[in-house]
Amino acid sequence: MRILLTTYFSLPTFTGLNTYINVLKAELEEHGHQVDVLAHHPSMEQTVYLVNGGATIDKTEIRNVVYGETERYFKQHWPNVDPWVLNAEMGRYTFELAASLLRLHQYDLIHAQDVISARAMRRVKPEQVPLVATIHGIYTKELLYYGWITDQESLQWKYMAEQERLGVVSPYCTLVPTKWMKNEFRNVFRIPERRLKISPYGINVEQFLRRMKAEPDSSIEPPPGTFVMACVARIDPIKGHKTLMEALSLLKEKQDHFVCWLIGGCYQKELQAELEKERLTRKLENHVIFLGDRADVPALLHRADIMILPSLQENHPFAIMEAHLAGTAVVASDAGGIPEMIRHEENGLLFEKQNAAQLADKLLTIMNRPKLRRRMEAAARARGIKRWSSDSLYRRIMQVYDQARASVQPAQPNAVKASVWPASLFLFETDRSWDTGPWPAILRHLPAGYSIPDIQFMKWLAAKEGND
Repeated sequence: MRILLTTYFSLPTFTGLNTYINVLKAELEEHGHQVDVLAHHPSMEQTVYLVNGGATIDKTEIRNVVYGETERYFKQHWPNVDPWVLNAEMGRYTFELAASLLRLHQYDLIHAQDVISARAMRRVKPEQVPLVATIHGIYTKELLYYGWITDQESLQWKYMAEQERLGVVSPYCTLVPTKWMKNEFRNVFRIPERRLKISPYGINVEQFLRRMKAEPDSSIEPPPGTFVMACVARIDPIKGHKTLMEALSLLKEKQDHFVCWLIGGCYQKELQAELEKERLTRKLENHVIFLGDRADVPALLHRADIMILPSLQENHPFAIMEAHLAGTAVVASDAGGIPEMIRHEENGLLFEKQNAAQLADKLLTIMNRPKLRRRMEAAARARGIKRWSSDSLYRRIMQVYDQARASVQPAQPNAVKASVWPASLFLFETDRSWDTGPWPAILRHLPAGYSIPDIQFMKWLAAKEGND
């Protein structure tokens, strides 16, 4: 099969999404499939591209037309539309139109990796190309943690909740890695249970174990007798580093022969600056070390005595999977799907998220009870090797792929290809010329019925205006 993996976000990055796509791509290719990955470019904001080489599409001209024409229409007819909402919607339209230039009919299946790209692909893909999705996080709640959405009564929350719902129901089947996430979609976003299927993540176990046996950088080796903690998480408000700093400060009052490695990059320099300031304020400069993004995480985890994950929201973190494979006990918050991965006092310890005192207590427990730690390490390794293999992931994914392909009607060889008429691309009057730039190719590849704005968005907007 020729498969397209898509995400609205940037790749490559040091994130769980990037890891999942790399693992799945490698496993699919190992079994003879051809895989492309479509994403935004990490350093060129207006570029979408095939990460593994090939097409690169500059969205600038598409964006200028979409934003210009759509803003003009809404200012005239819907002047009260929130600019944040309208920008989010137009950003997706631009992504959709750029993606249509990839000639999506050449793929046997499209596998979206987030709710935005799932909705986008549903709108622009040919009818005979099946679409499935794996959703890695609840985007609306993450925006709430970041402060980009103020509260659950805000217009932004209601808009993103609707996008979350549409993104999940657009594919033939939507995969989620945990029961927690399935329940969230069902209870908060009103997603029918039949549209969701649980499929945990996987790792190439043999490759991980080989990398684990390598020697970590000797320059970070702590003095003998030092208890080594590793927190594998990008520096991000949602990962709970402030809770960790407070907990380590409390722990230092009772035990001070420890060091904590913070392993993970930071995309906002001010966040790391805040943590570095807190490290000094709490007098933890000899105990907390910022290691940044690392290529030797398996070896570092194997060297560490425990792995800590203090997240405020999580789904199915690769950090815990990797710690299990490394035979390293885990102390983690009870956020999201983490309790489905950790059995308390069997293969790790759980604490209440944002509860620094409880985290400090768990760390002290694991430092003072080496027999408990060794027992948890053995259980973690056994469970990890059994449960987290990429081969198991491949078998689950292929079952869904086969079902999705069986659900669509093949294209008729003599059927006339439907295309969008220039006059119907926008649902409102426009005097654009459509015979220059990328537009002739876009109009050839879009399915019949495609339009801007999205009809579903207009229905949502009309219902909101009616309620107001």
